[in-house]
Amino acid sequence: MPPGQLCNYAPIVANGVSPFTYEWYAGNVLVGTGQYLGLTVNDPGIALSLVVRDATNAVASAQLSIATDLFSSGCF
Repeated sequence: MPPGQLCNYAPIVANGVSPFTYEWYAGNVLVGTGQYLGLTVNDPGIALSLVVRDATNAVASAQLSIATDLFSSGCF
């Protein structure tokens, strides 16, 4: 993604018992607790992580490596 660009992220939750809670981390820093996340990254790269808990306290997580690139055309 280009440095300084706002990118939006949303999970697809396929299993579990609603309601769900969400914890978004950029590196080790909690950056959001909603279902959707808007994130602006200026650093050369970060690890974006999502932890989802369902009503039974079952947990799932995923991680995405985000790199900034001046020549990038958008968010990925």
